[in-house]
Amino acid sequence: MRHECLVYENSGGAVTTWHFSQGSVTRPVTVSGRIISNDSSVLHSAALAGDGILLGYEQALLPDIKSKRLVRLMPRWTVPDRPMHLLYNAGPVMTPKLRVFVTELQQAFQA
Repeated sequence: MRHECLVYENSGGAVTTWHFSQGSVTRPVTVSGRIISNDSSVLHSAALAGDGILLGYEQALLPDIKSKRLVRLMPRWTVPDRPMHLLYNAGPVMTPKLRVFVTELQQAFQA
């Protein structure tokens, strides 16, 4: 709560409560920070620059964690999954290119 956090903002406003779980225990933490953005790449860049703590999608941050550009805090705690949606025009026939893209995304983001 006393750290400079990099806050994501969605259509409902800034997400200033982060939820952490360990087993059956869940703790909401109210966060704040000078950098608020609706663009996760902006927040990612700010974290790499040392501007604050980022709550982000682990798979997207893994290369930076492995290379030690970012350090995972609180490894015993988890955060809730967030839904991800892939939207495309549902025309009469899915093109082979789109089918491959959808399949690759599904495989990349499987739990």
